[in-house]
Amino acid sequence: DSARRDESGLLRTVRDALRRIQLGGVSYGSMRYSSDDEVLASALQPVQPIPIVFNYLGLWRKQRRNDALFHFSQPLAASWGEGNEQPYPLELNAMFFDGLLEVSWDYSTRVFDKDTVSDLAQRMRTRLRALIEYCSAHDDAQLTPQDFPNAGIDQSDLDDLMADYGDL
Repeated sequence: DSARRDESGLLRTVRDALRRIQLGGVSYGSMRYSSDDEVLASALQPVQPIPIVFNYLGLWRKQRRNDALFHFSQPLAASWGEGNEQPYPLELNAMFFDGLLEVSWDYSTRVFDKDTVSDLAQRMRTRLRALIEYCSAHDDAQLTPQDFPNAGIDQSDLDDLMADYGDL
């Protein structure tokens, strides 16, 4: 079934790409913004302006301990003063907060109108729901060669092994 292959391939590709990012990407920001090495800092600068930024802010939950110094009712978020221009025409900030995915959409009204951004947000929501339904209906592991880094096999070899031996 082609829809299953499309979803499966997409999920495998994204998972493998995320695995290749060292330290979950934390090192990028620290190297780019705090490095005294001008060559490194300039190499990490985008070549052309980036019109869209997506920030994943992680997993958050309310502090429930009485001894905590701070209590958060929601994650901290950056805000732009009225006199400051937004650095990106479209900025998405996503986080899981108390088990729910929250995505905020900040945009320049000089570049986008509200209906366009609302349509994009609805399309994202529809696509995420389709991926969740797919994952809920298919409990197979969707293994890739990166799951077996020492085996020296490619995806075709792994698919053949899975077909011959089932779940590994």
